[in-house]
Amino acid sequence: MTTETIQQIPRTLGVLTGAESFEGQDGTGSFQALLSTLLAIAATPTTPGTVIIDNTSIKINGGKISAGPAHPGYKAGRFYTAFTLSQNGTFASFAANTLFAIPFYVPFPTTFAGIAASCNTVSGNLEFGIYNTAGGVPTSLVKDFGSHAMSASVINIASPTALPAGTYALAVATDTAASQFPGGSIVGGGVNSVLGSSVTGAGLIAAGWTGAWTFVANSLPANFPSPVTAESTTMPCVFMQA
Repeated sequence: MTTETIQQIPRTLGVLTGAESFEGQDGTGSFQALLSTLLAIAATPTTPGTVIIDNTSIKINGGKISAGPAHPGYKAGRFYTAFTLSQNGTFASFAANTLFAIPFYVPFPTTFAGIAASCNTVSGNLEFGIYNTAGGVPTSLVKDFGSHAMSASVINIASPTALPAGTYALAVATDTAASQFPGGSIVGGGVNSVLGSSVTGAGLIAAGWTGAWTFVANSLPANFPSPVTAESTTMPCVFMQA
């Protein structure tokens, strides 16, 4: 591949110059199509050098095409929760036999050390899980972290979990009525740009999703049950630990 051909990529794919829409090999205008096209270029035997994609840039043959910093990176040992919530300083009560889920964005492939939440309920059990998302709601189960006894302390489940880049739903359910977790306050109306609002002009702010599920230990449903977008309410803060 010639230097002229490589230089043509920004003009052909558009997205790198902000000009017009581009088409990747899959015929779409998605960023994934851009990555697919660049990886195909790297796989061509006549292409010198390599294509390197990391969390801040795309490099072709030593040159750098900036994609903008997606995230400052995860610091080992720290806890990360939904970008749509800010944890309250007080505990809130949540119903039993209900899956509560909050959106969790992973900007680049990351292996997390585990999942956690603070708890203020000394009886009963809880279960954490991660679900994929599609069409604005949780879908298929990624990982079930198993059933664990609740206590008046931090419940931190060490279980290394590799997540590809994407948006997930961090879920928790309990078998005990009025289980208490730190509530997550909704962060501004901008959340509606992620989860949407059921109406306009009424001040409804999306916070996450709920789904009815009768608690069965170590058996989260393979698909999130009939997800309902929760609006103008608090949600339990679930964290992934880096």
